[in-house]
Amino acid sequence: MRAVRTKRWKYIKRFDGRSTPVLTNCDDSESKLVWLEHGWKDRKVPEESLYDLFFDPNETNNLIEDVDSQTILKDIRYCLEKWMKETNDFYI
Repeated sequence: MRAVRTKRWKYIKRFDGRSTPVLTNCDDSESKLVWLEHGWKDRKVPEESLYDLFFDPNETNNLIEDVDSQTILKDIRYCLEKWMKETNDFYI
């Protein structure tokens, strides 16, 4: 997983091909059991996410498909790709 963040935007790209979350190695607490009972391990995680941190600071509305966000998405994807090339990131 790689991410780019500006003051307003956060972009996340997953490269591992997973469609469900990686379960944390936490204790066997009641909260963990509640999460599992309510389908936490089966929740779908998107390959890409884009959040407007100004209007959505809790990152609940993924704007990856939003027509009005496509320009920022293109720009932020470019920033991530450029950084990955500059740092010889092996996912490129």
